[in-house]
Amino acid sequence: MQPRFSLVFLLALTAGTASPQIARAQTAPVEATAITAFRPGSTETRFGALEFVGGLELSSSEPLFGAWSAVRFLPDGERFLGVLDTGHWLSGRISRDAQGRLSGLSAVTIAPMLDADGRGDQSKYSVDAESLAIRGDDVLVGYEQRHRVSGYRPLSAIETARPFRMAFPLPFPVGELRNNGGLETLALSPEASPLQGALVAVAEKSVDGNGNLFAGILDGPSKGAFRSCP
Repeated sequence: MQPRFSLVFLLALTAGTASPQIARAQTAPVEATAITAFRPGSTETRFGALEFVGGLELSSSEPLFGAWSAVRFLPDGERFLGVLDTGHWLSGRISRDAQGRLSGLSAVTIAPMLDADGRGDQSKYSVDAESLAIRGDDVLVGYEQRHRVSGYRPLSAIETARPFRMAFPLPFPVGELRNNGGLETLALSPEASPLQGALVAVAEKSVDGNGNLFAGILDGPSKGAFRSCP
């Protein structure tokens, strides 16, 4: 039997001009339109090992909604957590219809990321969040401009969480990372793999002299740098 994969499209559209700084958690209104076909005019759903099972086109009157950089589903498969490149968390739930198909989002909340002192009015330079990974109750975020990977806990109270680790050591020269091409990817390796659940980071447009992307294993038994072909 071929594996079945869900392809979920979250297309964020915004309206209005620049949003005022959100100083505390607030709800965000979201409208959803179901995407029922992968190709317009076609009922085809199988693409190799992948099966298209539905998608959503999303819009909101909250301008920050369009700043999504990364999103992860929580273990229950319904709740999700995302980061915005404006230094905010975005959380909510996926709604489904009677047939189990995606139908919308609910309980969508936007909250500022807090610094070690509990302040949420940080500059864009300090909180340009681009990547996200979740390990147990720890939430790991990759930032560019002020390049780093920070850890927050607990996941269960992320809106009031402060960083428990300001910056994981990076096994490559931080000064080589471009302002708008930093740590765009964070991923956790499988626990049963040789990396034993280690955190992996890959840059977006920052390359070495041979044109390879800077990348690294940030913890675990194989901690160190590697290079990734763009």
